[in-house]
Amino acid sequence: MGKRVSGPAGRLLASPGKGLVGVTTSKKIGSHAVRNRIKRRGREAIRAVQGEIDPRLDYILALGEKAAGRAFSELSTEIATMFVSMKERWASELECS
Repeated sequence: MGKRVSGPAGRLLASPGKGLVGVTTSKKIGSHAVRNRIKRRGREAIRAVQGEIDPRLDYILALGEKAAGRAFSELSTEIATMFVSMKERWASELECS
């Protein structure tokens, strides 16, 4: 029943829930320190788009290898775009509930 949106930096998955947001990375990115840095940058980018997070959905942001080489401004823009796209995909189903 979930939906997903892909972008250059990774993939955003959403399913009905309580408004939780999780961030994950692939081991292909590199060492533990590099993966943690990417996750911290992802969480900071999510803070900037709090208005796009629907409290009726749970989200998982899976950041890929390309996220490691992005500038923060690019990464933030890509994540914001994924959240907006996800909100649009769920719009018709969430209006009914």
